[in-house]
Amino acid sequence: MWLKLATKIIESARFSPQNSYLRDYLSVPDLYAHSWQLEDYFEDRGITLENFDPDESYEWLNSATEYQIKDFEKWIFDEGHSDQTNSYYNPPQETMELNKYITTPIWLIHFSDSSWQIGEKGFQYGHPDFEGIHLTTWKTDRQKHKGYNFAFRLDSRDAYKAMIDNKYGKDAVIFKGTGVEVYHIGDEENQIIFWGSDVDKDSIFYLNRSNYWTEEVADANIDPNKIQGDFDYGAFLVYDASGRLQFIGESPEQVAHWIEKGGEQILRNVRKKQHHRGRR
Repeated sequence: MWLKLATKIIESARFSPQNSYLRDYLSVPDLYAHSWQLEDYFEDRGITLENFDPDESYEWLNSATEYQIKDFEKWIFDEGHSDQTNSYYNPPQETMELNKYITTPIWLIHFSDSSWQIGEKGFQYGHPDFEGIHLTTWKTDRQKHKGYNFAFRLDSRDAYKAMIDNKYGKDAVIFKGTGVEVYHIGDEENQIIFWGSDVDKDSIFYLNRSNYWTEEVADANIDPNKIQGDFDYGAFLVYDASGRLQFIGESPEQVAHWIEKGGEQILRNVRKKQHHRGRR
């Protein structure tokens, strides 16, 4: 049973079609989003087209030669005609730099004020398409659709900074997943974008951020060896699938270190016992 569960978790975290679509989209400039600038481009280049219809500028892009496409791309991005305003409707490629594809599952952290719900039910909601994916916090109906979500590498400096700044939510979940890693120019962060429903809920574990960790430790009577950090910024409390407190660390990096030193096996063993009980 445990082997089947582990295989399910690993397979669910593999590089999915949705991740591949996003990777392919971000790997090339979205020139169609700049089609409204074609008239200015023609004027600058001294190009006269008798039958060009500004309302059908997509048609010119569809029939343009490779040289024409490259020159239009050069005019936009290398010659300073790209609209750099932080607009929801701008192409994401102008705000996100594609870094790498994470095809082997790694431990990630997602901050949210709905972490307990995510830990129970998985990533039910997300950003449904590419438009505005670089500014998802601007979207008002974020609890309606399946879609893309954001995370950090668990042991990254960006995760630590997001924790200190309380930028995306007080609490968090950790899980093993794959995705598309980008550098977000506006946020100045390396972020992992993933399709939410790809992550099996059995691989998600809840982290509670507490500013009053000493009280919670006293209540839980946790082994002092499972406590790490000076707790200048509060603490992360790691809970297993049964809701039992297993570790307290000051930062995501310390949680990652605990996982590497045997914490992952502890979390998996509790999950295994839960599934075994479910079969009785």
